[in-house]
Order: sequence, then structure tokens, then C-alpha cells
Amino acid sequence: MNKNDKTELILNGEIFKALLTLSIPIIINNLIQTLYNLVDGIWVSKISSVHFAATSFVWPINFFVYFLRYWNFNSWNLIVIPISRS
Repeated sequence: MNKNDKTELILNGEIFKALLTLSIPIIINNLIQTLYNLVDGIWVSKISSVHFAATSFVWPINFFVYFLRYWNFNSWNLIVIPISRS
């Protein structure tokens, strides 16, 4: 599917098909990330339960820091400047 077909699908196509087309890469990414975390948890749990608990505790904090960095970097995109058309 080329760029023009994707643009046409998003703007004028069926909403279900457009959402499905856009969501497939996100679903694959989430699946890979979940499998990575699962394998990481299995390997770290072989060391000790304390190490596994530490990684489980740090992950939400790490995610929050990434969120703040992303939000701060892209916060300028949230500013909408009205354009008057006369």
C-alpha cells in the first residue's frame, strides 16, 4: 500500500479498516515489548527474588520519566495558533 492509498484510506475510507491498519504496528510493538519484559523477568528471577522485585519497582518510574521527557519535548505541539482566513 503506497502513501496515497494510506492517505485516502485514512481520510475517506472505512473507519474500522483505517483504525485496524493504523493499530497493527502498535499491537506488534506492544507484543514485542511484553515478550521482552517477560523474558527479562524470567532471567532476573533466576538471580533472586529481590532483584526481580527491584526491576518490577523501577519499571513504572522509568516509564514515567520517559513520559515526562516525551511530553516536555512535544508540548510545543499542543499549542494551537488560530489562523484567520479572510
